[in-house]
Amino acid sequence: METRLSTQEVARLYGKHESTIRRWAKSGKIQAASFLNEFNSPEYLFPLDVLDTSIQEKYFAQLKASIPAPSADILPKRKASRPLDHYTAEEQREIAWWMKTVDDWQRYRSKYPGSKAEADDRFIALCAKTDPEHEFSIDTLYRRWKSIKQNDLDGLIDKRGKWKKGKSDIQPEAWDAFLYFYLQEAQHPMMKCYEYMKLLLREDHPDLVADLPSYTTFTRRVKSDIPEAVEVLGREGQKAFRDRCAPYIRRTYESMASNEWWVADNHTFDVITQGENGQLHRLYLTAFFDARSGIFTGCYVTLNPSSQATLITLRKGILKYGIPENIYVDNGRVSEPVRIPGVLHTVNPVANDRFPIYKENTREYCTIRSEHFGEMLQMEVGALLVGEIRNHARGERVRRGWEKGRFAFGGSTVILMTEKGAALPDGDILENSRFGLETRVRLGERVGGRPRG
Repeated sequence: METRLSTQEVARLYGKHESTIRRWAKSGKIQAASFLNEFNSPEYLFPLDVLDTSIQEKYFAQLKASIPAPSADILPKRKASRPLDHYTAEEQREIAWWMKTVDDWQRYRSKYPGSKAEADDRFIALCAKTDPEHEFSIDTLYRRWKSIKQNDLDGLIDKRGKWKKGKSDIQPEAWDAFLYFYLQEAQHPMMKCYEYMKLLLREDHPDLVADLPSYTTFTRRVKSDIPEAVEVLGREGQKAFRDRCAPYIRRTYESMASNEWWVADNHTFDVITQGENGQLHRLYLTAFFDARSGIFTGCYVTLNPSSQATLITLRKGILKYGIPENIYVDNGRVSEPVRIPGVLHTVNPVANDRFPIYKENTREYCTIRSEHFGEMLQMEVGALLVGEIRNHARGERVRRGWEKGRFAFGGSTVILMTEKGAALPDGDILENSRFGLETRVRLGERVGGRPRG
């Protein structure tokens, strides 16, 4: 590997002024490579081999004197390197080239006004322009720098890619930096996280860059050390973590009886149909099925999901299998019920004009993290002669169609609250409510849905 010296270095070796060395280079007295610097001024690089033998010996003598003594507190300890004059002439030239290149890099880095990572990239590009025969990466530069600091001259000699053999330990700072990028909802690919980590370490911990294990070491560590729940929470967010990893009480179907729990839902077909008038439609399926046996108890195909479609479906199921129990409004996870003690006013609408029923009556509520409507609150309100509220589910996953509970004895009022914009009552209910009228609904009948768009 050929070592090239700058005009200033050659001038010091000859004891001449820099203008004299430039004149020699221009006249051809000393062979030199010319290039334009960042100010578009001519600069020269002088191959060490073309200089006088006495000048070369003087350079190597100065280089040997500049090699730092090994530090006792550097870990891990390495065997002592051979003296410089024990290497072959080719190896001496390679060692000299790397020591000069690393020194130029450190001086360039210290004077660069931008970030250290940007300085590294600019220096590599500058070297490729001025010395295209010697190509090297930033990682190689950091390894050579570490070898010089440890007085490891063997580390400055080309090992033909074997420097990573046996390295598998990841430094804590490197692992923390990798996790910072990996456990983000942006879901960066692992290779990008590895590259971002190296950029961060070059800024904050440049001493660690030389010892970084390979990308495959980090991929193995991800698969072996990061629990699935942590990875889901970091890369996919809270909802995915709650749905897939958070603890919950699983409902056992074995304890159910057939026809005890029905589940209802709407499904959009993945086909387009054409009506008699030529208009295209995407059909919907409204269906009920038995949670215990998995049998479809009733189904109905319609152009739009509606309360009428739900009633027709429920009627088909009842005629064939009998009457089901009460239903939840959506699939999700229900919280522990919270009881609020109070009085037992009648819940007749007339009584609400005189007493604050929904503030004073005995109530019980729970929150439901639903799949389609976000977080909801469902509250049962006690009433005159209805002093007991019996809820079944306690902190478990539930499905639409399961019975939530019942009043004892008789019936009362249920309040359902959703997040703003998450649900929209059906038009007939809104219209009747505008005139202060109650809307009568039956078991299984639709009362609203998600807003479109």
